[in-house]
Amino acid sequence: LTTGQKVFIESLKGKNGSSEIGFGIKYTPKSKKEGLKEIESNVQDSSKTKCYVRPVAGILLVWNSASKTPGNYSANQGYTTGLAFDYRLDKTVSLQTGILFERKGYAFADSSLYYHRFAYDSKYKRNSVDTKTDIDYVTVPLNFKFSIGDPFTFYLDFGVYTGFKVNAICHGTAIREYINASSYTVDKININDAVEGYFKDVDFGYQTGFGFQFPFRKNMKFDLGIVYSGSFSPIIKAPEEGTTPYANDDRSIKNGTVALMFGLQIPINR
Repeated sequence: LTTGQKVFIESLKGKNGSSEIGFGIKYTPKSKKEGLKEIESNVQDSSKTKCYVRPVAGILLVWNSASKTPGNYSANQGYTTGLAFDYRLDKTVSLQTGILFERKGYAFADSSLYYHRFAYDSKYKRNSVDTKTDIDYVTVPLNFKFSIGDPFTFYLDFGVYTGFKVNAICHGTAIREYINASSYTVDKININDAVEGYFKDVDFGYQTGFGFQFPFRKNMKFDLGIVYSGSFSPIIKAPEEGTTPYANDDRSIKNGTVALMFGLQIPINR
């Protein structure tokens, strides 16, 4: 994740930024002098291992989980990647945390004064909007994990998360119509707007999930899981002081996600 500091489009407060998922292979050749006993001595005893690191990546189904007008919103696609850390408290219970980059958001299609959410007022003309809003977060979860089985493991986890907003972009199209006594004009507007100013900087929420772990090499395990999460409170900012909101302005938007997660659990100490 990279974020620029210098504004290069003054009127839009535009900055450079990017996010990417990287994959690689590390190969460490073994010495010819290394004997079998020496190799066996390096294999960790899983019963004594308490700390694990898990590189993870996942595909997200994301939506607005709370709205006054839910029929106007639909699901969008996102992704997540990062590192998770597990500390085993006993044979079945672990404490989980980590740092993840997540792309959340929702799709929006309706007649509205805003491109990214539903709003109307009889004083103003609305546009026909068809957009998707992507909201990027750096997320820190804190979960309890209950595991059974060895070497094949089934687990359940639940907890909370804190998401720190990085940016938010609304993209799509809007149709605007102009009608008078002598003409009828239709404008199609291509939208690619930075809308992070409308959203709160921090999102608090809950999450729960389940999954399976399969032995891979030595004490490493593949991890396959499903995680559901949702915001505790709306993520739209309150109206600024001195401004007059529209007669109908939907500010009840919350993040909702279902994630299909892939990972590799690696022991890091005894």
